[in-house]
Amino acid sequence: MSNYAPSDEGSLPQPSSDSFWEVGNYKTTVKRMEDGYRLCNELMTMVKERCEIEKSYAKALKHWAKKWNKSVEDGPEYGTMASGWKSFCTEAESIHDLHMDVREKLISNVQEEVGTWQKENYKKLMMTGFKETKESEDGFRKAQKPWAKMLQRVNQSKKAYHTACRSEKTAINAENNGKKDTSISPDKVKALRDRVEKCKAETTKTKDKYDKALQEINGYNAKYMEDMTLQFQKCQEFEEKRLQFFKQTLLNMHRCLDLSVEQRFPQTYSDLQQSIVKVDSGQDLKWWAKNHGTEMGMNWPQFEEYNPELRSITKKSKKNVANEGITMTNITPLTENYQPNSYHQQQAQDSQNSAPPRPTSNTSNTAEWSDEEEANPFTNGGSGSGGGAGDSDVGVPVRALYDYEGQEDDELSFKAGDLLTKLEDEDEQGWCKGKFRGRVGLYPANYVEPV
Repeated sequence: MSNYAPSDEGSLPQPSSDSFWEVGNYKTTVKRMEDGYRLCNELMTMVKERCEIEKSYAKALKHWAKKWNKSVEDGPEYGTMASGWKSFCTEAESIHDLHMDVREKLISNVQEEVGTWQKENYKKLMMTGFKETKESEDGFRKAQKPWAKMLQRVNQSKKAYHTACRSEKTAINAENNGKKDTSISPDKVKALRDRVEKCKAETTKTKDKYDKALQEINGYNAKYMEDMTLQFQKCQEFEEKRLQFFKQTLLNMHRCLDLSVEQRFPQTYSDLQQSIVKVDSGQDLKWWAKNHGTEMGMNWPQFEEYNPELRSITKKSKKNVANEGITMTNITPLTENYQPNSYHQQQAQDSQNSAPPRPTSNTSNTAEWSDEEEANPFTNGGSGSGGGAGDSDVGVPVRALYDYEGQEDDELSFKAGDLLTKLEDEDEQGWCKGKFRGRVGLYPANYVEPV
């Protein structure tokens, strides 16, 4: 690409060896038309590459948002602060949508329009080239042909005249040398003089032809310039159409890329700011105190009478649990003054886990006897998700064959390759009870294998 500075309007153009008026130099202007076709391809390639960049950036944002959204949900952050973290994931998803829209606009409003314009303005010939460039080149060649012939005659007559001048000068030098040399006979000197006269006559003759050829071409210059200018103007008009179209195309690209005029863009960051402002440390600390701290309820130890039989809870198959809940069996009538305590609670849980009852201390199940606990949406399962199974549960180690995401609260989630502990054998519905990362729940039996 060449840079140029416009010349002063009043200054006269300086002659140059590569002038447009020289024979054949119009081909540079014709080539500019062919370059316009290639520039259309270059512009479409540039837009295509930008579309790929927009797509890659949008996909990277989407992946980043998904990764960190899950990380926050599975991590230790909680309450409104977790919402503050996740607001950036929401922002990334919104920006993903904006950049995917930019990509679609670039394809439909820019790339496809350039291709259509190129096809309409550059009509390919059967063999090679384009109709527009061939017509332009034929017009220039026709306008230049008469002047080119005259120029050829000028150059021929100029060459003949210069050759005659050299011959005349050589003859004059030979005559002068002959006059000084006394050994040369008078007849020889006369012959030299006759040769000089003959060369002078030839010089005069060629000069007249040269002058005549110049007069002829100079007389045709105005016509030549008029015809060439007409063809040149046609090329200029075609090029102006291309330049105007490219300018409009670049403006369209600007409109597609300018997110500052997109209402969703400032709204996204306004929402992001509001989400961050809503982070309330006091609210988060209060939630923690109520669910994991000093504001939790406690079933303090108290005197308990001996009771020979306890209530037993039997867990049905997973399919029935979803629809019917838990069935109470072997219920023993209790006195009116009976109050549930940690020992009875533990016995019911052990029955649910199909393990033999064993005594446990009151302090081991403090969380199970707290007041109603608010669910923490920023962790997996919250506190007490392990049910009644403690660290002393004994089972069979198994390895996950596939990834599994729990669909209900009593299901475990794990990745292929994770090690689990199987606490109970497969039931008739194809589910096993097991423990994973301190949490007891159900999982599909065919998703694991014994270690």
